[in-house]
Amino acid sequence: MKLKILASLVSAACSASVYADDAAPTEAGRTALSGTDLASGNATFNTNILKSRGLPADVAKYFASAKRFTAGTNYVTLQVNGASIGTTNALFDGDGQLCATPALLRLAQIGPPGKGADQWPQAAAAESGTTPRCINLADYYPQAVVKLRPDNDQLELIVPTDALRAPMAADRSLADSPGGTAAVFNYNLVNSRSDYAGGQSRSMQVLTETGLNTHGWILRSRQSYSDYNGQRRFRNLDAYAQKTFAAQHVLLQAGQINPASQLFSLPALLGAQLLPEAALQQPLSGGASASGIAQTEARVEVRQKGRLILSTLVPPGPFALTQLPIIDSNADLLVTVIEADSSQRSFGVPSGSFNVGFSQPERSLSFAIGRPDRQDLRAPDGSRPQDAWLAAVHGNVPLREWVGLSAGAVITNNYHAVAAGLNAAPTRNTNVYLRQVVSRRPKGGQLGTQLQLSGSLQLLDRLSLAASVQQQTQHFRQASDVPWAEPWRVSSGENSGNGPRLQQSLNLSYQARALGAFGLGYSRYLGFDDRSSGNVLASWSRTIGRASIMLSSERRIGSNKDRTIYLSMNLPLGSRSVNTTVARQGDRLRTRANISERVNELVAYNLTATADSGRGGSASAGLNLLPWFTRINLNGSRQKGASSFSSSLAGGVVLHGQGITFTPYPLQDTFAVISVPGIRNARIDTPYGPAWTDAAGRAIAPSLPAYAKGRLSLSTRSLPRTVDIGNGIQSLRLGRGAVAKVTFDVVHKRRALLRLLDGNGQALEKGTAIFDSRGEWISSVGTDGGVFLNEVQLQAPLLASDVNGRQCHFQYQFPEKIDPEAFYDTADITCQ
Repeated sequence: MKLKILASLVSAACSASVYADDAAPTEAGRTALSGTDLASGNATFNTNILKSRGLPADVAKYFASAKRFTAGTNYVTLQVNGASIGTTNALFDGDGQLCATPALLRLAQIGPPGKGADQWPQAAAAESGTTPRCINLADYYPQAVVKLRPDNDQLELIVPTDALRAPMAADRSLADSPGGTAAVFNYNLVNSRSDYAGGQSRSMQVLTETGLNTHGWILRSRQSYSDYNGQRRFRNLDAYAQKTFAAQHVLLQAGQINPASQLFSLPALLGAQLLPEAALQQPLSGGASASGIAQTEARVEVRQKGRLILSTLVPPGPFALTQLPIIDSNADLLVTVIEADSSQRSFGVPSGSFNVGFSQPERSLSFAIGRPDRQDLRAPDGSRPQDAWLAAVHGNVPLREWVGLSAGAVITNNYHAVAAGLNAAPTRNTNVYLRQVVSRRPKGGQLGTQLQLSGSLQLLDRLSLAASVQQQTQHFRQASDVPWAEPWRVSSGENSGNGPRLQQSLNLSYQARALGAFGLGYSRYLGFDDRSSGNVLASWSRTIGRASIMLSSERRIGSNKDRTIYLSMNLPLGSRSVNTTVARQGDRLRTRANISERVNELVAYNLTATADSGRGGSASAGLNLLPWFTRINLNGSRQKGASSFSSSLAGGVVLHGQGITFTPYPLQDTFAVISVPGIRNARIDTPYGPAWTDAAGRAIAPSLPAYAKGRLSLSTRSLPRTVDIGNGIQSLRLGRGAVAKVTFDVVHKRRALLRLLDGNGQALEKGTAIFDSRGEWISSVGTDGGVFLNEVQLQAPLLASDVNGRQCHFQYQFPEKIDPEAFYDTADITCQ
């Protein structure tokens, strides 16, 4: 800003006569002085004319060449190869040229030549010395280009692609921060009350998770407490310890665990498992996926076997979730879409579709051993299930670039099983997965098999087909049925087999540029009693401008052959969103209108009105609050003869070396404690969502990627006006279970707009030069004696000198009380 002000003064004061007599200006020269780009040429000033215009001659030394950054540290916006990195401090020399420090290049993810090289030779010297060491990029990469744009405070670096270091390093086992210690506590409390004709009901549910992270070890325990109309119940859901051994790329879990297997459905165990660390494996394609349509900005939760495996936000319209972190390749997924008005709808994803799409895993081997955890189950006589040991092994072997083999076995006291799977991509547009499982009960010799075949095919550029079929015999059982003493008794009816005898699915999708997206789905389940069920779903969706329309029709197969037609229209209006839906099921017609608005980052609300031909009308309202340290949801509804109200409170607490810090989000296994010293309510963008500092200047990044680069960004708009920041971006790579300590260094800078007066109380003349104690020019007096200075410049007495050589001294002391909302202090100062 100071550079721009002075440039304007020079431009206004200079004319053709300002140049030396023997250096008349060219047209380009005039443009260089008065335009927006002082490009390349130098100018020669007549110092006598500058003096007559009220400007000190020393100003000419600075503006004789093109516009440039001032010497020292400047706050700039950094771009690398066209991608915005963020804002940071950059160092410039006396000529306004960049001094590329190791810290700046590390932020820009630019490394020295050499495969895998990350450390610049100057880094050690810079960290041990007091002066940053400059790196000339052209010495290492002759093609490198440094573009300086002082007008816009921008710095752009253009380097060869081999100079860039990927966000995920080649050896991700080497993390910047593998340890740290902190205790964690997550909570989710839901309270509800319903009043209806003849009575009322109350319920409360509390889910908690306690744990400890220390030196890479992760300890977690989950509990639940429920109270339904006075019937209370407490359950210990699970408890385990976990650690990743990065050098071996394996993860160890012990306690109440959910064994991971792509081939078997395994029960929860009281035991241990050793399996590959997923974050250290090469990225895979294919795997489990789920797709749907969100009517508003919604949260999508995916559960498997009752356990939450993914929770994410999606914008209005169609969404697709891929590479879901499943815990059991043979158990269906339950997907719940929670709209902005807290309304929910759920749908299932068959396990037979999980492996559609080719994925080539690395060579790996995993083990699990323990006793099935059936703490809540009882036999008909009230006794607990028998103590049975279970051991499982599973391995992956890549055979070719386009085909991989997996195999495994499970052994218990009364159950044996072996399985093999083949995953292949015979052509670019074709993926096939085949799995065969054979189970056997030693007592009785009952043998069962299950065969699964799934595949996908890209028929045209915008047309794709996916299909799966799974068939099993009557005596087939999964290991999750263990460990009853006599679990194999076959009864008549639907329970004579474990799951359906035949399961089929078919999905066809087409994306038309002008007409929208079309989908057709078919699923069928056939039991051992020859009863069948399933559905046929046809859908169409299109976005017109900012509005989105979705039409779907579903027809059930089996005893219930109802047809449901669903129409949804959504229109965003700035921060508001209006949604209207019409659903018809049989003779029942239901119409719903909703308006929701996100007032700001901390407050959102929704209003809903519903007309139902079967149940009458209803109205509901919801309020979502995010008061920096917790999440609060309030919902109320009323319909004929009944009303209900619910509230929820959720968040997390971290106990660390500096104290206790609250967060509105649940804490995951890898997180960071952030410090912005002395600043309250500073906003930090994290991979999970925004976080705000508390009264102690601390905040929590509740989840950071393991063995991958995670970025934290401090919003400068949330800082007081008297605060400057050295580096607003922190990029770090953590080992799983790490607790990072991140500090954003801030500088409290004070500025003053002083009105300088002489001994007679008159304002100093415009153009009077201001010099520091070393005799260097730092500014000039403007209109009515005004001059703008910072606290560094005001640390020592300053000298004012006008064009006639008259001089005086002045000094200003800032008051102790700081107004954080004021850009600068103001005062009248007498120059002695």
